[in-house]
Amino acid sequence: MMCSVPEDYKQLLQFVYSSQRPLAVTAGELLYSRLLDAVAPASDTQDGVNEEEAREQQISSRLKALLRFYQESELHKHVVYLVDSLWDCGGALLKDWPALTSVLLQEPSSHSPGN
Repeated sequence: MMCSVPEDYKQLLQFVYSSQRPLAVTAGELLYSRLLDAVAPASDTQDGVNEEEAREQQISSRLKALLRFYQESELHKHVVYLVDSLWDCGGALLKDWPALTSVLLQEPSSHSPGN
């Protein structure tokens, strides 16, 4: 199962790997809105968690969902297409180097769903 994505979207989301940029960008927008935005909706500050920590958790959850999507895809050789498809709608997430580094340096077990 691909990151809790409804069956209807799985085939469409594979177009993020298309070499046809307009198609890939449209699929990237769908991926961002259906998967990444849904993973960690913005919420009010939780007890004991300040606004900055909540933001970091949200970014981390989105990056982990994106990594799971990539790992579960069958087109691993085309990561450049995936990044390009998300660049317009998710550029801020993809350029957040401290968050990317933090997620990539975590133990593999912490990449599982729910973490």
